[in-house]
Amino acid sequence: MRYFVTAGLLTCGLSGFALLGLKWESTSSELLGLMGAKVVVWLLACGLFTYVSWVRLAVARPFATPAEFRTYRRQGIVLAASMVLLAGTGFALGQACRLMS
Repeated sequence: MRYFVTAGLLTCGLSGFALLGLKWESTSSELLGLMGAKVVVWLLACGLFTYVSWVRLAVARPFATPAEFRTYRRQGIVLAASMVLLAGTGFALGQACRLMS
């Protein structure tokens, strides 16, 4: 499943860069700022997903003791909420870009 999410994130990022390239000449500085913010949010989401999936939680959680498992569970809830917040921010920035173009 991690590979599907990674492919989805990559597709979203590449399509955003392609759209930016198509509209580069006719964009205002405000729209470029919003698109830049959207790129930052996208990079944060990619980094957070990579951290959760490959670097730390997915690797350590199966081998955790009961006390460690509770800690990983709490961290997982915070990280999941962060991913939802990043996704919502990305959607809001995308809608703002759509309204400005």
